[in-house]
Amino acid sequence: MKKSMTIAASVAMIFWLANVFAESPPLVTASQAQNDPDVAVSGEKAFLCGDVYVDDVVNVLDIGYLIENIFKGGPLPDPFEAGDVNSDGKINVVDIIILIEYKFMEGPDPVCLQK
Repeated sequence: MKKSMTIAASVAMIFWLANVFAESPPLVTASQAQNDPDVAVSGEKAFLCGDVYVDDVVNVLDIGYLIENIFKGGPLPDPFEAGDVNSDGKINVVDIIILIEYKFMEGPDPVCLQK
């Protein structure tokens, strides 16, 4: 049974994670995902969807990176598409919630557009 997270719980987790930034075990490595449809290309640069910290895994560091970007004016992900995990053309709190659900709540895989 898939768990669901309320908006309040998601927001609480965002603020909690903003203070944690602890590395967690990888979900997927780029080498494991070579033939995976989640590995996209932006221009000439291949990227793993959701891996905005660019360490070849999707984990809590990526969530922290997006929190820094949105709430503290940190740098945009490069490529931008790696952080737009719901493919709506924007990076916002919805993308953070999707990564939280993916990492902690067995949510759907992030989906990034190719440029």
